[in-house]
Amino acid sequence: MNTKLLRAVCISAIGCGLCFVENASAATYSVTPGQTVSIDPFIKFVPPSGTVVSETTKKFTMDFSDDKGLVHIPANGTFLTQVLRRDDGKLTFLYNIEVLTSDGGDIGEEGGSTQYSAFGDFTTIVSGQFQHGGNPGPVISRSSDGNTLSFGGEGHGEPTAQSPLLVVETDATEFDSNGHTSLTWFDETGDPDPLDPGFTTIKGTADFSSVFEPVHESGPVAVPLPPAAYGGLAMLAGIVVTRIRRQKA
Repeated sequence: MNTKLLRAVCISAIGCGLCFVENASAATYSVTPGQTVSIDPFIKFVPPSGTVVSETTKKFTMDFSDDKGLVHIPANGTFLTQVLRRDDGKLTFLYNIEVLTSDGGDIGEEGGSTQYSAFGDFTTIVSGQFQHGGNPGPVISRSSDGNTLSFGGEGHGEPTAQSPLLVVETDATEFDSNGHTSLTWFDETGDPDPLDPGFTTIKGTADFSSVFEPVHESGPVAVPLPPAAYGGLAMLAGIVVTRIRRQKA
């Protein structure tokens, strides 16, 4: 993906309430804590608006294996994350995971989930590129404490079914890199066990730390003094003034 395209274009739909607003080119989904939203997997992706203020790219490997330990298919992945600041000063987070086998083939086509955290009490309006086949389509859910967004569903053998480009628009103005992302993806392959011919399910997992996440503005917190303290402060100020006058004399 050409990340430069993400720097100066706009989203033309805005999520509201428990539904999504769709036009000819895009859709967004407002996902509240404890909510699960079914999404249209065939919507056209419109890159988010804003200026990229931070970006990381992580290279990683995965091992897709069966529960018998007879199959091991290595895969290579790239995890791109970006933080964009919109015109209103609020932040948008972009996450893009792409995984291919060592020979360049698609993998992770039979379902799974990807989890992104932590979003706390911030609003999350989600859009992205959700390539997915079959019905039902994928879902996006948010944990009851609001921290974790999960994307998942049945893959239906669709290439990149579990490789969403996820865009999360928030009302945060600050961020750090203490977030976490994890994925568990499934696929099918021929079963090498002669006693159990046919297809077998293989699973691959990956975990990422140091991921961008929204945070509240930090700074020193003023602790209010008890009423009795104000009299003490006034007395202290009087003592300081008296000493200064004596020194001048």
